[in-house]
Amino acid sequence: MNQEQLLYQELKAQLKTSTGTQRTAWARYIVEHNINLKALTPLLQEEEKTAMRMAWLLSDVGLCDKEKLFDVLPCLFSIRTTCVAPGFEQQFAKYWRIAGIPEEDKGLAIDYMFQWLVAPEESTHIKTVSLEVLYQVTKEYPELKNELQLCLEQQPEDIDVSLKKAIKKVQALSQKNRAEP
Repeated sequence: MNQEQLLYQELKAQLKTSTGTQRTAWARYIVEHNINLKALTPLLQEEEKTAMRMAWLLSDVGLCDKEKLFDVLPCLFSIRTTCVAPGFEQQFAKYWRIAGIPEEDKGLAIDYMFQWLVAPEESTHIKTVSLEVLYQVTKEYPELKNELQLCLEQQPEDIDVSLKKAIKKVQALSQKNRAEP
């Protein structure tokens, strides 16, 4: 068995009950040994806890080497609906914040994040991460600034404090950028 196959078997057996420390160690191993992440993606179709922790492991890999995560994002995005981890699609907001959005997925990614930002049932964390990524996207696509501002104005008064802070930060940065020549 090669390194990828051995790691796959280890992850399949241990991810379900893994800790953050273990996942960080695996992420470093994946980066240091240049393990092909595509070879590990079938773990996203395993049972729910294994798939969920695999989704977290992907974030850990991105924190070690954002290019390694970026390179596999189109593949991950193409299988997003078959992953058994709850909320896997929303996990992409985190991946995009860590590594950036691949060009081929950018249009759909932007649509998703706008939907998550205004969805009343969406978690504050996903809304906040989506807001951060969308703000970065407006630097490349300034025509989205008005749409982002409208979404922010539509937020209910009783939103979480952390989301309020993120909104104020983005609005302040937007105003500052408009004032600069």
